[in-house]
Amino acid sequence: MKWSLKSVSRTSKSLLRLANPAPSTCSLSSSSALPETSSETWSRCTGSAGPGNYANGDRITKDYVTKLVGRSIRADWSRPRAPVFAHCVEFIDVELCNSVIRHYADQKRHWHSLFVFTQMHMVGIRPNSSTFPAVLKSISRVCLREICNSIHAFVTKMGFERDVYVSSSLLNAYSVCSSAKDARKVFDAMPERNSVSWNALITSCTHNRKFIEAIDVFREMQACGVPPTAVTMVGILSACAHLGALRQGRWIHEYINCSSLNLNVFLGTALIDMYAKCGVVKEMEEVFDAMKVRNVYTWNVLISGFGMNGCGNAALNAFDRMVKEKFRPDGLTFLGVLCACCHEGLVDSGRRYFSSMTEKFRIHPWIEHYGCMVDLLSRAGLLVEALDLIENMKLRPDPIIWRALLGGCRIHGNTEMGEYAIRKLLAIEPGNAENYVLLSKLFAQDRRWADMEI
Repeated sequence: MKWSLKSVSRTSKSLLRLANPAPSTCSLSSSSALPETSSETWSRCTGSAGPGNYANGDRITKDYVTKLVGRSIRADWSRPRAPVFAHCVEFIDVELCNSVIRHYADQKRHWHSLFVFTQMHMVGIRPNSSTFPAVLKSISRVCLREICNSIHAFVTKMGFERDVYVSSSLLNAYSVCSSAKDARKVFDAMPERNSVSWNALITSCTHNRKFIEAIDVFREMQACGVPPTAVTMVGILSACAHLGALRQGRWIHEYINCSSLNLNVFLGTALIDMYAKCGVVKEMEEVFDAMKVRNVYTWNVLISGFGMNGCGNAALNAFDRMVKEKFRPDGLTFLGVLCACCHEGLVDSGRRYFSSMTEKFRIHPWIEHYGCMVDLLSRAGLLVEALDLIENMKLRPDPIIWRALLGGCRIHGNTEMGEYAIRKLLAIEPGNAENYVLLSKLFAQDRRWADMEI
């Protein structure tokens, strides 16, 4: 099932109209049960004479209608309306639609989930409080703030803004859509809040890089007597990591040890990340060793933590241990390993791990992997090898790649290759003044004063 830009645009416009519906669609109705079948209508929907093969007694089973709606959505995704909704509306109620919306949301078919919601509106099936959490989940994944605003207005018109689950879902959608201000407004307007609401607001702050505000919200949560959950702690530890707030992070670690919270894989990984970014390698290792369950992301954070704190050999040992314990590394794993090699100047190890990405683990290098290798080779004075890697890479070199080569040229006094790198930079970013400053410094280093005046 493929999406088209035209279909996505049409569904977006339908959602944006929800806040101000046309008069013909303002009167919505709801049905608590599937009505008795109409042979004529059923024939239009299924092509069969009647529902006899699909009914229990005189009523159609909901499972069959759910499958029918699912087939219709897959077939009619590119149309403004799905015929099954237009012709078989008496067989479809809000609970069935909610089930289909949740199914598509769980399957990550978010535009299809939203398409079902617009069809409900068009045929007059009134949503209930259970409809919006799944719809808002899909909106948070497609991340369009205008649609989120439209659904917010629709929720308010229907009187569901006081429902704690709907409001929490709306708050989360705003946070993912990078609208911290709107998320805070929703939170402040909530008559009732639970730990999910507080967690969503903290997540909103961290997603929008408002880390001090996240800690302030956590303190407000404590003052209100709401017990924090593991999700709360993960969000606050992320804020502490970015702020380098080691004291606050240690307090949270102590709180976890003294409370009923279990050191699960998410909480343990967040602690490792916090200690790594605060430069406390010993406590980072202690948390890792105390974890009973780990995943690839846990290993990635450990390896990156060693690398950023100048423990290159420890990072490589962690990688080898990870592979021995049957964890399959991913692109982020190798990025951490190559960064560690770069920080420590481990050229041979860097070459070996870079080659093993494709040869052993079948991982295609990202532009960031190439950047690490060019930086590693350039700093080591292997400028010809670095340039050969750039010219033979399958991706188009970005400015960071050329700046890495230029850095090595300046260190080792290769003005000719440095000028070549600068020209490439100017071709990519002609309007970036920093590139001209780098060019003038390169000429000054070679005492080419006349060229600096050009």
